[in-house]
Amino acid sequence: MCSAITRRISRRLGIRYDTWLRRDMILFSAKKSAVHDMHLDAVEAYATQSGVSVSGRIHGLGALWGLLTSRDRVMFSQSTGVASLIVLPLARIKGVTIIHYMHEPTSLRLKLRENPPVKSVIWHAVQWLEVRCATRVLVSRPALLDQAADVYRVPPSRVSVAPLLMPEIAQPDGQAVKARVTYLGRIDARRYFQEFLAAAPALKARGYIPTILTGDVDGVKKHAPQVPDDIELFAEPNFSEALKARVLGETLALWNPKRGNIAQSGVTADAVRYGVAVLLTDKDPSYETLRAGGIALDFPTAADCAFRCLDDVDAEGVTARAAQVFSAEHGRDAFEKTYLSLLT
Repeated sequence: MCSAITRRISRRLGIRYDTWLRRDMILFSAKKSAVHDMHLDAVEAYATQSGVSVSGRIHGLGALWGLLTSRDRVMFSQSTGVASLIVLPLARIKGVTIIHYMHEPTSLRLKLRENPPVKSVIWHAVQWLEVRCATRVLVSRPALLDQAADVYRVPPSRVSVAPLLMPEIAQPDGQAVKARVTYLGRIDARRYFQEFLAAAPALKARGYIPTILTGDVDGVKKHAPQVPDDIELFAEPNFSEALKARVLGETLALWNPKRGNIAQSGVTADAVRYGVAVLLTDKDPSYETLRAGGIALDFPTAADCAFRCLDDVDAEGVTARAAQVFSAEHGRDAFEKTYLSLLT
């Protein structure tokens, strides 16, 4: 009876009947963790802003029931796990379009070098299956496009760089870019860490606040005697998004030791979103983009000269330009270009 009424209303309104029972996207992660949920939060937020409805998220083997009962057209999948061996083929059989985020397509040889043999082989096999099931494979930065093609033989038409999988976080009221210079990354990245420590006294003398924000607690404990008392240190295993937002909201420049594309490092892209000037070399893949946007700064290798250019930074101007760059390359605009083409 209800079905007949629903059909009649659908015809009267000119709406296809099956759209009453079908949403657009379901989110799947083979594992449940804080970082995976953070990525799913970001995809869900971008989808909602773009007018795409999301029915929910499913994890591990518990995803089977959710997948069997859903009528979604698209599944966003991320994180490798044994559950993918069952869930992704089932989704493919159901005709679901699978967008799979593979942070880094690592070769079996490299996996064997860094992990036990059994784990490496299973991990590689699951990733191979994920790639075969996926309609679109997303990698974290441009340098990995060719690597995906070499390792898993992904055709160029099926692989692209992912929009940044970080949720939008509203800055606390009254926050503005100030004079904090922040080191983000592992403490045991020795060369970069030592350069930052060497530059810290000069920064302090010129009114800047040298700051270390890291999740590398073991590295901090190991190198703690080297950290001067006048450097502010924020270290915890999973530093909260609120803490990161507050520190970045007060940061004028970010010392980025990873030298990776900004899509590789969530904290680096967060810095761009908050309008933080990013210290990069011309060897960084994202250098030209950020430099063109007035966000990236040159610095020579000598630590005593590293931050000299900060005196000329216009904090408000950097904030405005950073917002444009983030939206175009990593925010909702990028999401719509990457995802919505598969929903039409």
